[in-house]
Amino acid sequence: MKINRLLKNTLIIIITGLIVKIIGMIGKIITTRILGIEGMSKYALSYPTLLLFINISGFSMNNTMSKLVSEAIASKQYSPKLLLKKGIKTTFLISSICIIIYLCSINFISKNLLKDNELIMPLLMGTFLIPLVGISDALRGYLNGIKAVKFSSTSLFLEQLTRTIFSLLGIYIGLKINIIIATSFLYLALSIGEIASIIFCLIYIKKHKLIHYQNTQGEQKIIYKTASYLTLSRIIGSISYFLEPILYTNILIYLNYSKEIIHNTYTTTDIYIVPLLTIISFIPFSLSTAIIPHISEAYAKNNTKSLNYYLNKAYIFTLFPAIICLLSIHFYSSEFMNLLFKTTIGSTLAKKVSLLFIFYYLQIISSSILQAIGQVKIILINSFLSNLSRLALILVLPFFPTININSILYAVVISIIISATYLIINVFNKTKFNIYINEFISLTFLVIISYFAFELFIYFKLNFIISLLIVLIFNGLGFIKLFKKNYNGN
Repeated sequence: MKINRLLKNTLIIIITGLIVKIIGMIGKIITTRILGIEGMSKYALSYPTLLLFINISGFSMNNTMSKLVSEAIASKQYSPKLLLKKGIKTTFLISSICIIIYLCSINFISKNLLKDNELIMPLLMGTFLIPLVGISDALRGYLNGIKAVKFSSTSLFLEQLTRTIFSLLGIYIGLKINIIIATSFLYLALSIGEIASIIFCLIYIKKHKLIHYQNTQGEQKIIYKTASYLTLSRIIGSISYFLEPILYTNILIYLNYSKEIIHNTYTTTDIYIVPLLTIISFIPFSLSTAIIPHISEAYAKNNTKSLNYYLNKAYIFTLFPAIICLLSIHFYSSEFMNLLFKTTIGSTLAKKVSLLFIFYYLQIISSSILQAIGQVKIILINSFLSNLSRLALILVLPFFPTININSILYAVVISIIISATYLIINVFNKTKFNIYINEFISLTFLVIISYFAFELFIYFKLNFIISLLIVLIFNGLGFIKLFKKNYNGN
């Protein structure tokens, strides 16, 4: 029954994630086309600063609540109700401190670090988002912890839908004034989306009473213990993301590149190339949401058989769609770029690094597995090493003639490979993971056929859309067969 529930919850989250991704992509495509590279560069350069403060104030509440609540229900050591209440109080307190620091620093960051005074207004509009994300994450984490994934997924859907509608409305209004105001309204739309999610979660919680156990203690302590390592890991990543455009801009200015070329290249990587290559990232994130409570429970009970089952499912369901997606982009990068963003800027670079981005998907699911079994120190160490290497590469790679201005993309790729490798090694060491060989052989077989099918379609100049449909149908049928095989445990 637990396996049935896992598959059902996983499918619910993945389908919802797909719908959310489609809505988000539609909004992003329209936004990118309307604002152009100038407007999107303002967004791309300012967002890392806001994200740093969001990750600090959010205190990793989604994953923390999901893990702690699921464990609390199994052990009754902590009260889920108290965990949620203390979690929200914690993130609200941290958010208040973050907002003060944020408002005092955005003027200096815009003028002196990012070298663009026009970024002050977008950053100012992002202030409202700082306290909202933590509250929203805590509520959704509680729902995931009690395995009410249908309602958690619905709140995410409402958030994305509201955000997209208000983004387009804000751009329409803002462009009547200027492009900076239009870009600023994107941040306001993010806040409105979070409010919609919070309201929905609160309505559900009001109808279904919070789970509460009497005479428990230590909720605050366990929240700090669990969230601190995860938050430190995110902070390291956010600091790295915050420093990326600063280091990238300054090192290339030193090498006599113009500010316009630098900003356009950074935007091409951050807004076009990376989003294209991570377009189905909702799948491993969805799997993480669904599978963390099950892995935590199996690991806590030392149920090796169940743990191994969940680990194999996590990797199979991550690898299969990711490889097919990246293969498609490898063969049709310019077609995808033109379809989504009405430009082929960056398509050549996307093709070059596309297959290497499989490590990005492995990184996500491996990190979630380690988090589920309580190995948060490893995640923290990994975050420090991978982000430090990324920043070092941003400073070093521009001096290589064949890379120079594209250093930001290659720094991202190399750091992802380092991170994923380190995490996978630790998953094997900590869980004694045994691979289901037959399933991975079936997966490899489907991928090889898909690769040669694409080669054949390119040779005969078959239409891009028709080629994709043929490969997707073939792999869909193959995956259903593999899925049934897994389900029966054979």
